[in-house]
Amino acid sequence: MTRNKGILYLALCAALWSTAGVFIKLIDWNSLVIGGFRSAIAAAVLWIVLWRRGAPRPVWNRSTLLTGLCLGGTTALFVMANKLTTAANAIVLQSANPVFVLLFCAMGRGQRITRRDLTVVAVVMLGVILFFVDDLSPGGLLGNTVALLSAVLLAAAFLFVSSAASLHETMSGVLIGHLFSALIGVPFLFLEPPVFTPVSVGAILFLGVFQLGIPYVLFSYAARVCPPLAISLIGMLEPIFSPIWVAIFVGEIPGPLALAGGGIVIITLCLWCACNARQADNTGAPS
Repeated sequence: MTRNKGILYLALCAALWSTAGVFIKLIDWNSLVIGGFRSAIAAAVLWIVLWRRGAPRPVWNRSTLLTGLCLGGTTALFVMANKLTTAANAIVLQSANPVFVLLFCAMGRGQRITRRDLTVVAVVMLGVILFFVDDLSPGGLLGNTVALLSAVLLAAAFLFVSSAASLHETMSGVLIGHLFSALIGVPFLFLEPPVFTPVSVGAILFLGVFQLGIPYVLFSYAARVCPPLAISLIGMLEPIFSPIWVAIFVGEIPGPLALAGGGIVIITLCLWCACNARQADNTGAPS
């Protein structure tokens, strides 16, 4: 596994993660019930992969528990944020997570923040804001704060998952995160029992297997070779890909500002990856 292959895996993850919007629209359930079901299915997929690798039991230690708590907390806070503020506000504020990745790397790992990394983070965030500018609003203070907290937890999760000692430990942390997310949704099964139809069952299976399960397997492999900032920035492609699926399947075409914002994000990330690859070639480091 090379870093270039890891970045390709992360881009594929972002594309698969972004299909959530299209398939969630097909399920008339409470949002936390949807989140719980798809996380339970995703956890089963990860467990099967671990079993196939000859390690059926996940690792339970400080690192995997912290990863799991951060990932599970991110999911719960993001759902809450969507209920307390606009969806666009929630996405844009959660997309601030690369800023916190830089801060955590500087404070916790003593890494120097380079001008290039700061510029890339600023430009990518500008692109995301432009993409959603038509739907942004002042929103509720509580909802915006919750969305920002989800960005903090997501950044922490990226740091914990990238520092795991082995692939088994990385997958274990992600699996525990999905188990926590599933547990969060369990009480709502009794408060608002879901109505099972062929469409809702098919959609929830797609979400669990292809929108979360398989992408998080790829994510676990990529996290072994990609630094936290790369994981965070490539993940910013998710909100850019999402409207593409909506345009294809629903017919809603993004406006000119959204297209410009998406172009800025994609071009900036491509240039950043190219610069990193060239720097690695010049220093003889593996790419």
